[in-house]
Amino acid sequence: MRNLVNKSRTAIATATTLATKFVKDAKRVPRPIANDIAQIPGPHLVTVFTMILKAGLQGFCPDVEGPVQSAYNQLHHHLAVSGFRFLASLFALAALDVNVQISKDTSLLNNMFDHYVYGTLAQRTRMETRHPGSLSQSIQHSVKYKACTQLGESQFKTASRIKLQKSVLYMAFIKEPHSDDEHSVTSCLVHQMPGHNPVVAKFFCNEFDVAAEEYRKCNIKQGQRPPKPFTRPNHLLPTSEIGMILPPDVSIDFFTPEYYNALTMKERARNANTGVVFPLEDFVFDPVHEDWRTMGKQEFMEMYGNHVLAQYDVLSAGEIDVLSDSDADNEEEEEMEVDEDLRP
Repeated sequence: MRNLVNKSRTAIATATTLATKFVKDAKRVPRPIANDIAQIPGPHLVTVFTMILKAGLQGFCPDVEGPVQSAYNQLHHHLAVSGFRFLASLFALAALDVNVQISKDTSLLNNMFDHYVYGTLAQRTRMETRHPGSLSQSIQHSVKYKACTQLGESQFKTASRIKLQKSVLYMAFIKEPHSDDEHSVTSCLVHQMPGHNPVVAKFFCNEFDVAAEEYRKCNIKQGQRPPKPFTRPNHLLPTSEIGMILPPDVSIDFFTPEYYNALTMKERARNANTGVVFPLEDFVFDPVHEDWRTMGKQEFMEMYGNHVLAQYDVLSAGEIDVLSDSDADNEEEEEMEVDEDLRP
């Protein structure tokens, strides 16, 4: 019996060391899953780690590309479901709002485990095996697009509150005009965006940030502290990967005239019919001309927009048709070349 107890002590000591390191690492990583892990009480995690070690495993690593019913994978399956139910039964997952009733549904938990491990993880493993580095790149793009989308949603709400014209609302809503900013508590580190019109950037940063902060101050609940001033440093971060992608749906004046006019015909054609949103820089922030913010599209174009549009080398309808015909001819030539290659 003493030998059994001593062996158990060894496993528990190892599990304690691993679980402690696991929680410390989770607290250092600013990610949702890591934050969730950090909220689980340490002693309960030690028990789960002990279960894994006592089962003879060096770590929790299911064979996502192997047979689902293999003894190795079934052991992982059992440990995952049992460990989850153990934590839920002791309310160790209370901070994560885990439904206790669902934690008792073994069939559902089994299906969730299989779907994630042999579906999601297996797919990501195949992706990384076939194209090394693609998974990391995909995750980075996903996170950055999420940042752009969240910023766009916030700016859209602000634009709606100050009742800007629909074209400005649309530019605020779509994610492409927004940098994949990196937020801290009181500041926002902004990435450079090639060809981004400084008029647009200044309007979004100055007008929207001021309006958003005023709204936050006016909606403080009784007893709450006022929000800290939100700042954007003058220094911009280098352009990110998604910042190099030309946004197809934005108005032409998202770009500077110099940048847009230097694009290829095919690139300029993508924004040929999107129009402009802002007047010339002299009028954008002039209180005398602030009526542009709420004008209808036709009135805006007559008073302000056409002067802006004149700076851009916009393709005519005829040039777009010629470009489309040229693309169609190139596709036919490529198909003919493929047919020639396939002939015996």
